Amino acid sequence: MKETAMLSVTAIRMGTVIDHIENGQGMRIVRLLKIQSSDPVTIGLNLKSSLMGLKDLIKVENVFLTKADTAKIALFAPNATVNVIKDFAIESKYRVELPDQVDGVLCCANTLCITRIEKIRTSFSLIDLRGRTGLRCRFCEKVHRQEELIDL
Repeated sequence: MKETAMLSVTAIRMGTVIDHIENGQGMRIVRLLKIQSSDPVTIGLNLKSSLMGLKDLIKVENVFLTKADTAKIALFAPNATVNVIKDFAIESKYRVELPDQVDGVLCCANTLCITRIEKIRTSFSLIDLRGRTGLRCRFCEKVHRQEELIDL
């Protein structure tokens, strides 16, 4: 018997597809990007991937990401790819890149940090923690792993 391939997620006419998101990070990326579109949004969680085993995927119609948006994605899905879709076809495709610094995106996990007490825009520099990404708070200088930080 011949197997037929079936798409798990439907195609979009125009917008953005964020693919190759590490399994379990899709919803966090939706929150970080503050996606509140009146246009259709498709979130695929625990999708089969020949490269990753399982992955997450986000499709947003009629929305295109900024460089700041892709930097946020890179924090939690450094291997993600962004596909810009126009007329149901991929117009461009690129990998996200980790920024050197992240401002106003995450809250410092240190409860004694001044950014937790006063209304100060947070700022973190990215550092390498033995192959993993670490973030150093500009104000209290505490180093955090991404999973320790709270979304603003």
